[in-house]
Amino acid sequence: MFERATRSDPDPILGVMDLFRADPRHDKIDLTIGAYRDESGVVSIMSAVKQAEAQLVAAQVTKAYVGLKGHLEFCGLISELVLGVELFARARTCQTTGGSAAIRLLAELARSLNDKVTIWLPDTTWANHIPLIGAAGCRIRRYPYYQPAAGSVDFDVMLTALGKADAGDVVLLQACCHNPTGANLSNAQWIELSELFSSKGILPFVDVAYAGLGVGLEQDVFGLRAMASRLPEMMISVSCSKSFTIYSERVGAAIVVGSSSKELDLTFSKLLDLTRGMYFMPPDHGAAVVAGILGNPRLSEIWHCELASMRSRIARKRTELVSCLRRASGTDSYDFIGKQVGMFSLLPEVGRRAEQLRQTRGVYIPVDGRINIAGVTDPNIPALAAAIIGTAPPGTKRGFNTSAVRSGVARAARGAS
Repeated sequence: MFERATRSDPDPILGVMDLFRADPRHDKIDLTIGAYRDESGVVSIMSAVKQAEAQLVAAQVTKAYVGLKGHLEFCGLISELVLGVELFARARTCQTTGGSAAIRLLAELARSLNDKVTIWLPDTTWANHIPLIGAAGCRIRRYPYYQPAAGSVDFDVMLTALGKADAGDVVLLQACCHNPTGANLSNAQWIELSELFSSKGILPFVDVAYAGLGVGLEQDVFGLRAMASRLPEMMISVSCSKSFTIYSERVGAAIVVGSSSKELDLTFSKLLDLTRGMYFMPPDHGAAVVAGILGNPRLSEIWHCELASMRSRIARKRTELVSCLRRASGTDSYDFIGKQVGMFSLLPEVGRRAEQLRQTRGVYIPVDGRINIAGVTDPNIPALAAAIIGTAPPGTKRGFNTSAVRSGVARAARGAS
């Protein structure tokens, strides 16, 4: 049987990561993977996480299975964090192995309830949304979301397209810090979308991956809560990777919101049954750490402060990068970066030069042009701005050692294959 296997296309971002690791240059710049990095370029661990983890290890007396729902305290606390106290009673939550599993699980739920279900995805969205939802066997349609020329949401066109959705269709939205564009819906637009969904019988599917890294924790979930308060049903996927810096622990949640307790309980039982056929039970450690933070007033306060510091740094890097781009280009062409929020911005024209930038300048970005703003640091801003606009790095007379770069890239390519 194995002789029938053919080579799959590698993930483009993971491939670029491998090349970056093998690059010998000390001034290389990594703007690829969607992880928060501090000013030194490290994907560091929050102090609140370390303290909660230490307390957990000291107090833990068993490694027994946690059940299909996962860590129950985590489920309650993460649901309340996302939805708030007033909407909490209308929700049922199960822990998942990361936000990706939550997306796949909820897509499986939608298809199990309607084998002809259509899920609408933005034409510009996180790359893994498509394979995760497609693998569940759902029919996928795309709707326009982003206007590159303005660097903002193309809301009127989006609204017109979604007006063609049928009753029972599902529409995927990102709650905040849109990946890969950084362009978010306004509060008024969330409410207008809610009215459209209500009139059409559309089910919203909201992906929450960066809560607290945009404008503020409460502001970042405003749209989600506005929809939940106005619509009878909703599906929500949650990732804790970014907001708690626990990427490798793979902690997420799948939430269903309903207006009928009986229907909600039956739907949730179906959701739990689907976990049995996918991963059975989720791991406990990371979820227990998050519960230890949210359930402890002192650790929760520390976490909120650290999250605010991360959010502030991202906003500051946007402002500094825009300022440098203005000086280097003599135009305001990149001012939209400063108006966006979260970890990402999209520069398609720069992505088309990704290979050249990697080889000649040591700047690593995916071919779609998504840049991770959290990878921007004070020392690399001038070189990055020069790379974006295609000029020589300011204040430098040295050239790149082309032969050494090519040699390093060749070694990296062999290693990546």
